[in-house]
Amino acid sequence: MIRMRKICKSFQRPDGPRLEVLKGIDLDIETGELIAVVGPSGAGKSTLMNLLGLLDRPDAGSYELADTSVAGLPSDALAQLRNRKIGFVFQQFHLLPRASAIENVELPLTYADDVEDPTARAMAALRQVGLEDRMTHYPNELSGGQQQRVAIARALVTKPDLILADEPTGNLDRSAGEGVMGLFRELHEDGRTILFNTHNPELARLASRILHIEDGQVTPGDLMKSEDGVKSGDDRTSGDRL
Repeated sequence: MIRMRKICKSFQRPDGPRLEVLKGIDLDIETGELIAVVGPSGAGKSTLMNLLGLLDRPDAGSYELADTSVAGLPSDALAQLRNRKIGFVFQQFHLLPRASAIENVELPLTYADDVEDPTARAMAALRQVGLEDRMTHYPNELSGGQQQRVAIARALVTKPDLILADEPTGNLDRSAGEGVMGLFRELHEDGRTILFNTHNPELARLASRILHIEDGQVTPGDLMKSEDGVKSGDDRTSGDRL
């Protein structure tokens, strides 16, 4: 599904030289994987997520998403590809406070011209995340965990192939966070491809693969997981998947 080669990204500091954030990332992601991206603050996790989600462009390198090379695509084509292929979940829920749950979930469908009944699609997405009894509730009437489920339903409503989540449990208590991760595992079992950033090692171990990013690079100690538990990259060479 995803193939990145020699991806580099830097940013200009207000006073000083450019800051190199990603330094030649090579990454292959197969359809149906559930991947945790871990690493210290400033390692480049969010920058990588923005590039994967077509929210930013790399300075150098190649990126193929679903067999489409995105490097030279104009902004409108990137927006169309992003809306069709990718769903986003953020640490901040980014729900419209004066819109109900179902209205928030319908929002991405305003940019789709091939959906006959957006309301029915939004209702189905909310049922999928277990909020069939909260569809008309407003964000201030929902718990943090319920608001994040609305955000996940909003990510699902366009039926994307890829879901990107940046610290999706960062604003939740442990119980709500485990509930969100349980939902991600259910979506993964249904064949969704999911990547999420996290600082929580317990949540990371729920993934099928863990990517370690440090100093702008995927480290050789990338951990692979199997039905038998966690295995080190030395047991299954990380280069086979990165």
